[in-house]
Amino acid sequence: MSEDLSGKKIPFSSPSDWDLIKIIAQFLSKDPRLSIKELVDNALDAFSRIPYSPSEGKLVKLIIRKKDKVSPHIKIADNGPGWDPHKDSSNPNYGRPDFEYTVQNIGESIKKKFAEFNKAREEGSAVGRYGIGMFSFWAVGERLTAYSRSVLEEGKVGPCSMMVWLKDDKEAIIKHDVDPPSELSKKVGSVLVLDQLTKAQMNLVTGNILADYLSRASRTLLMKSGADLIIDDHGKIIPVIPKKYVGTKFPIIKCETKGFGSINLEIYAFPHVQSDEEFRVPLFVKAAKAYDDITELPELNKYPWNAKKVYGEINYPFGTLSPSRTGLVNDPFLGAFIETMQEVTTQLAEFVDRLEAKKKAKQRDKFYTIFREKWEEIFKQLPEEWLKKDEEIKRSPPPPPPPPPTGPMYRVEISPNEPKVSLRTAQSLTARPFDINGNILRDAGSSLMYSWESIGKPLGIIKDDMSKTCHFQVGGKEGIATIKVTVLQYVEGKEEPIMKTAATNIFVVPVLPPRTPPSPPKGDKPPTPLEDNLGEDGPHSKYDPVTKIVTINDHHKDWIKAEQKDIETLYRYFNYCFAKEVAVDRWKFLDPQELSEKIMDLVALSERSFNWKELVKRRRGRYPKEKETTLSNAP
Repeated sequence: MSEDLSGKKIPFSSPSDWDLIKIIAQFLSKDPRLSIKELVDNALDAFSRIPYSPSEGKLVKLIIRKKDKVSPHIKIADNGPGWDPHKDSSNPNYGRPDFEYTVQNIGESIKKKFAEFNKAREEGSAVGRYGIGMFSFWAVGERLTAYSRSVLEEGKVGPCSMMVWLKDDKEAIIKHDVDPPSELSKKVGSVLVLDQLTKAQMNLVTGNILADYLSRASRTLLMKSGADLIIDDHGKIIPVIPKKYVGTKFPIIKCETKGFGSINLEIYAFPHVQSDEEFRVPLFVKAAKAYDDITELPELNKYPWNAKKVYGEINYPFGTLSPSRTGLVNDPFLGAFIETMQEVTTQLAEFVDRLEAKKKAKQRDKFYTIFREKWEEIFKQLPEEWLKKDEEIKRSPPPPPPPPPTGPMYRVEISPNEPKVSLRTAQSLTARPFDINGNILRDAGSSLMYSWESIGKPLGIIKDDMSKTCHFQVGGKEGIATIKVTVLQYVEGKEEPIMKTAATNIFVVPVLPPRTPPSPPKGDKPPTPLEDNLGEDGPHSKYDPVTKIVTINDHHKDWIKAEQKDIETLYRYFNYCFAKEVAVDRWKFLDPQELSEKIMDLVALSERSFNWKELVKRRRGRYPKEKETTLSNAP
């Protein structure tokens, strides 16, 4: 049933130009750093738009005088081409800065800029947006005074004009042919003076804070304009150097959207930064920042953008900046940007994972080298009687402890769980029955019976299907095979046997990466550590006296927990296992109390020998560069 929508229609009211300007200006003026950046960017942008190079070099100077007892103020001076002058020779103000046009066309600019910008965007010439950046001074002070002298034909210097804007005032005061400030006494340029400062927000307006903020926020314009930006904070001179990104550069530097222009990328992985706050990738539209971080777009709030592994910046000159300058307008350009960036995200994730694997391998190799060297030193420091092995001590081994009693079967597990197997190879699977206390039923003997079977699509053949350990021979097809085991236990005094089942998946893949153990050392060197899969229920480590290799079980739950915490914890755990194997190899016939003391002595010695903080310190330097490319021919 359709509803009756007839009735009197009332049009929505639209705010006046001034109301619209005021709303946007109030939004822009929340952060004084952003306000000052808008004014600095205007000065830098003039160098970018107009082919003008002063003989003394392009310079923008930010002068902070908050402590001035007479008139606290902030000044932004540049030696650029000055305000656009009146170009109509019949105008009495010909050659003077056209402040009148700036004031009278701000509201009109907001209404027309979308259509004008779309046309300029196609031509690649869009720089400005809505012409209201100067109103951001509301966050800093109550008054903005602008002085300017324009460059005329043949490089002549025009007369000086002044414009004064008061906060919340709908009208600006404009005077021509005024005495120029000292910065413009003999040259063209512009000077903006902000006074009647808002004290509540002045704690963010210091030379160091602004230098750090502008080095990144105005980086694109600083590099494009070629101008120098310096801050004079009560006589302390601080140059603003465009932020230099470090780390490994993402090789994709440009990608094309489907009919909506190109995206420029400057992304770096694993930089050496001072704070996690630096792991941001802002999005710019030309020189205007649309987002502080790309993760502000919900579609891109994903790995690796939000994993604190990359930083840099993205420039999409074809995006439509919102009037509030806090995002992109939701139009087809934004849709095309997000769609293309989804592809970039996939490529970036693979790039980051590739680097991380290289990083771990190099750090592990470094650790092994230092580990062996330190243990050689430790062995040299041991007392002479410690070097005697058990064969020399000739002590009789104590009788083995009786096995712990085990109860009836309570559950069954399969080890290893969900392994990966290459085509045309075999995988052994072992059934592990437990009692209710978690004890493995090792001595149950013939009271246990096993039966293995394959469920679902057959990808191989089960051999020894009635044994505790079966062997699954894989065929020539990839996929997932499900293997089930049924275990029966006959308990004295019960007519019916206890039956428990368990199942696991076997992932059949084309090829598994080979695990190549290091060559065993020659001579009387300490054992060589090696990581290997001894099973999640296997020992923490084991030692082979023939090859002198200590194998650390990298599938044990304690290893996994240490690895998840941090690299230092993992290396310490590695060292504890090594010390345990060395002690047991040399003094296995000592009684438990004496053996534990030897283990603790070795651990204490090694702990004093290793500088763990230095060993796990981030490696300096860069990874090898990869060839820069576009998304279309990326690997």
